[in-house]
Amino acid sequence: MGRSMLIVVILMSIVFAQVIINLNRRMSDTPDLMVRNLLTKEVEGVCDYSLRNAIRNAGSMQALQVSGELSYMWRFNNFHIGNCIVDSTSYTFVGSANHYKVKTYVRGVMQGQTVSHTAEMAFNYPVSTIGGKPNVFYYEFEEFLFFPWLFEENRYVVDSSDNEYTASNSGYLVSATVPWGGAFSQYTAQFNGYESYFTVGGDGSAPMINAAGDFSLVCFTKIDKDGRLFNSNNQGTIIWIPSDPYDTNTPSGTHPGLNLRQKPSAAIYYSTSDGKIHFVTTLNNSSKTVLDASVSYTRTAQTHIALLLNILNPSHTDYPWISLGMTFSGGVLKSYINGVLARTINSGETCGAMPSEYGMTMGRRDLRGSGVSYSDYKYFTGLMDQVGMQDRALTDAEMLTWHQGAQFQNSMLYIHD
Repeated sequence: MGRSMLIVVILMSIVFAQVIINLNRRMSDTPDLMVRNLLTKEVEGVCDYSLRNAIRNAGSMQALQVSGELSYMWRFNNFHIGNCIVDSTSYTFVGSANHYKVKTYVRGVMQGQTVSHTAEMAFNYPVSTIGGKPNVFYYEFEEFLFFPWLFEENRYVVDSSDNEYTASNSGYLVSATVPWGGAFSQYTAQFNGYESYFTVGGDGSAPMINAAGDFSLVCFTKIDKDGRLFNSNNQGTIIWIPSDPYDTNTPSGTHPGLNLRQKPSAAIYYSTSDGKIHFVTTLNNSSKTVLDASVSYTRTAQTHIALLLNILNPSHTDYPWISLGMTFSGGVLKSYINGVLARTINSGETCGAMPSEYGMTMGRRDLRGSGVSYSDYKYFTGLMDQVGMQDRALTDAEMLTWHQGAQFQNSMLYIHD
């Protein structure tokens, strides 16, 4: 019995000793934990300070020329703030200087403890990019085109794609802009429905504007609900890439119903006759079949009140923008409203769309030669912004990403801290 009790006492002593040892070890670790916690808080604060400075510096880079994706890292040499060291700041831009993310790297060292931390912030940095901005043409309408009939320089809109296909103002008052902004931008193009349109490469000087291969068209718009002024029932061409603006051949043995003047290579337009937005392409087959992924749409915007008053018209802020998109690939035509797939037309043919050597127009159809009446042009009344073309078919996810990125360009998408 005595021997058993001795064994129990020894075992209890060993257990108690182990508890005391562990407790002493934890108590000895307390200063290190306090140091690490203090250092972590300091590093997080310095990282946040560095991130704010990086964002401010990014704002000064608006003149930076970005095509596709551009990344670089700004490294520091022993940049100490308290117990912290700012190692570097990295920048990544996509499409333009307005699409970016910034990441800062900071270390802290104190009493033998080292803590590292990163912070990241993104402004309109897409989750998945579409390879930068539309690469065939992209009109952001950031020029203040005031009184274009008086000033020669106010008759043109810059193409911000690498092709630099300048758009020419072919009608007065077509380019009135408003300081309340476009889809995300400072200005937007306004069309009054009467001889208001832009032409691009109508003389064949814009060879990349061609629907013969895969392509995508995108734009933001507000379609006037009344089609005011001289155009009450004639809405309204947004984008028109002609196949042959001269051809008016009627069905016959030689030309079996072509009439290519009315069959665009690609186009987006609204029709008052059926209340639909039409997304159209013409197949390059023997019968020149027209594919139309049209979508019903109810107009609500009121964009046109009077002539010059539209330049300072507060109604531009009262109605939402809609984005329109279309893609064509492998005989399949898709239409999108606000980045969401609306309709799919599968032709069952593998041929491409009709090629075009006549550029494109915004605001009316490109119809040439004799026998063209005013009503045939289908002039547009409303606002237009962010008009672009890509030389491939965007995926559904990319189309949504483009819509969200353009619509909310100046909004912060995320902070990772």
